[in-house]
Amino acid sequence: MLVLSCITVGPRENGILDATFTAQIARKFDWVLRFRLAEGYESFAEIPDFFASDLSKRLSTGGTLALVPISDRLDDLLAEQGGVGDGSLVVGFHAELSRLGA
Repeated sequence: MLVLSCITVGPRENGILDATFTAQIARKFDWVLRFRLAEGYESFAEIPDFFASDLSKRLSTGGTLALVPISDRLDDLLAEQGGVGDGSLVVGFHAELSRLGA
C-alpha cells in the first residue's frame, strides 16, 4: 500500500514520488517493520509511546543492523545445529543454486 500510494497520489496525497525516492521509503519502512517484529509487536497498534525513541537510539548507535538481533539469531542457529563450538556455520544449499550448477 505504501509503494502504491507513493507512485500514485503520494504518501500524503501531495504528489507522486519518483522511483528512487519510493524505493528509499520502502527500504526504511521495511527496517521499521523488522524492528517492530524483533521487539515482539505484531502490529503498529501494539507499539508503545517509546518505540520511536528506541528506534532512533538504535539507529544512531549502530545503524540499521542494530535494529534486529542478528548475533542472537546466529547464536540460536548454531545451537540448533548441535552447538558447534568452532564457530562454523553449516548453511543450507539453496535449490535455485543447485540448478545453476553452483
